Amino acid sequence: MIAFLLFVALNASASGPEDCVSVPSVGCVYAPSSAGPHPPLLIYMRGFWGDYKNAVPPKLALKSSRQAFAEYGLDKVADATHSAVLVTYTSSLVVSETTIEKLGAQTGLEFSRRVVAAHSGAYEGLEASLDARLQVDRLIMLDDFYSGPALAKKIQVRFPSRGSCAGYYTPHTFKRKNGTIYDNRAHFQATFRPFAPNCVIEELPEGNHDAGVKDCLLSYMTRETCR
Repeated sequence: MIAFLLFVALNASASGPEDCVSVPSVGCVYAPSSAGPHPPLLIYMRGFWGDYKNAVPPKLALKSSRQAFAEYGLDKVADATHSAVLVTYTSSLVVSETTIEKLGAQTGLEFSRRVVAAHSGAYEGLEASLDARLQVDRLIMLDDFYSGPALAKKIQVRFPSRGSCAGYYTPHTFKRKNGTIYDNRAHFQATFRPFAPNCVIEELPEGNHDAGVKDCLLSYMTRETCR
């Protein structure tokens, strides 16, 4: 209890990335004063950061996770939902039950439920975390559909009920190094939609790959659609 009260005191007036406290080898964690001792936990799996892609050096773990915390307004989501938020520092990071146990010991919090939100390149960390049997109550997919059918099939098995998985994709394209064109809408329709039909995914306009996180994550915490 003393650890919890100290943690709340440190975060009573959070307003910047420095209020997301280091979690060694994982990223950073923030809990608003309204969270109480048994808050929900939002696990935010960040997408690629800068030129490091999915291999951010551990020495930059705090800087990377705090960048995502600030960039996507994760403090506002935590405040509005009275949740703690754990922000991973690299998109390939595996979050396991051991990770959650250590987080509870560090913060003095006992988490009432888990919500995982994976953005962009964090499909890698998401798949690895599901393989590690991380227990998740709700999954939020934030334009992270670059994988193949294997991930979609795992999601269908783990989240078979409509409403337990939601998110968005955007119809963007880009040229690969080999010169071919990647079409995100076509890829989503071919490799995700047929294999995870109960996951409610909406299309947002092109240009919302990053903006959609800040605009929609709070809505997806409790609803199937952004608006």
